[in-house]
Amino acid sequence: MKVYLESYGCTFNQADGQIMTTLLRDEHELVDNIDDADVVILNTCYVKLPTEQKMITRINKIKTEFPDKKLIVGGCMVEVDPIRLNKFAGDACWIGPHKIDKINEVVNKSINGEVVHECGKTSLIKAGTHNKDFNSLTHILQISEGCNGSCTFCCTRIARGHLVSYPIETIVDEAKIHSRDNQGEMAKFKKTEYIFLNIYIAIKNSILFNIYLKSANCSPSSFFFFFFLIECQKI
Repeated sequence: MKVYLESYGCTFNQADGQIMTTLLRDEHELVDNIDDADVVILNTCYVKLPTEQKMITRINKIKTEFPDKKLIVGGCMVEVDPIRLNKFAGDACWIGPHKIDKINEVVNKSINGEVVHECGKTSLIKAGTHNKDFNSLTHILQISEGCNGSCTFCCTRIARGHLVSYPIETIVDEAKIHSRDNQGEMAKFKKTEYIFLNIYIAIKNSILFNIYLKSANCSPSSFFFFFFLIECQKI
């Protein structure tokens, strides 16, 4: 079957989209145009009110314009606001951020006319050498998931659960594989002395990050790092 995946939101969500894309390629054909798809996966963001409205509008538009296509709603909305989601897409399949390893199972059930809602927290480790496509020069290296904060304006802890750090060996292996596979390709396009590798890191623990730097033997001359979701009090 032909599958179209559309992701919104933060680096965590983009990483989830990459993992689902990699898994989907094992059993299905991914397409770049929604018109060509049999199944549409909407990987939602739900961080604030304007985004909530945007996701609801997008769900309604897909269901109205493409009534014959199977819709699967994923992302943070599944965990943060299932009651509201049920009003707009209760007849669609759902897959939460912690269940993305089941994406092929959900797609297959959707194709067969079943309605399944895969949600809830698990111990899924998203870092690893097998989870993402390593062909891109920009790579999302996720070293943890969740949050231990209690900010009233943020839904990260509701959507992602409490902070869980991934094994350092798994993180380092993924970083090394990406570096090895892309340095040659990047060198073809770079005339400068150094090879610059962009790694987007969803990071919550500065101590773990320091261990990572030492383990991967990283130096500022060979890497640019862009940090997202850093807890300032830990820096």
